Amino acid sequence: MHAQICRYTLAMFMGFFHRKFRQLGRGIYLEQQGFENVRKLLQAGERVVLMPVYRSFSDLPVLLYCLFVNKIEIPFTIGNSEDLPSASVINGLLKRIGYVISKRSRGQALQQSYIN
Repeated sequence: MHAQICRYTLAMFMGFFHRKFRQLGRGIYLEQQGFENVRKLLQAGERVVLMPVYRSFSDLPVLLYCLFVNKIEIPFTIGNSEDLPSASVINGLLKRIGYVISKRSRGQALQQSYIN
């Protein structure tokens, strides 16, 4: 499996969401303790695995934006191709910001598709 994060695409992606989130209201309010815990673990050289439960297509951009504004390095993200909208522009953008697309075979458990 080969994946790469294009810093330019990531900066453009985050800039777009920064402008949109500012237009939505006064801001996004986040519980800072969780971000501090993640930051401390990363600074100590620990590996951190974030396991969000995606409920909509906007969850991933919101998560990445929250990490970005808290100056936490953007991680690679693994997801199933069935969970993505079928738009080549979106798929191309996601790949360039570190989204690794996994494919499940019929009857394969979701977690098993990440391992194989």
